[in-house]
Amino acid sequence: HPSRREASAQGEQGEAQVHGLKVRLRVRCPGADGVVAAELQLGEAHRTYPTDAALLAWAAQASDGLATIVYD
Repeated sequence: HPSRREASAQGEQGEAQVHGLKVRLRVRCPGADGVVAAELQLGEAHRTYPTDAALLAWAAQASDGLATIVYD
């Protein structure tokens, strides 16, 4: 579900506007010695356009559906 690009009103020389959210992943892995956690922020090339289908797909790919979608 890639970001959407829209040409600016300035014509060919204007830059395209990018409509999409940055993606930040927080991963927690419990173990015998405690919990290990990491946070990853993906770069600009990995922005996503938050449609209902995109959010459902992301949640379905999480372990046992344990995903939380948070907008900052």
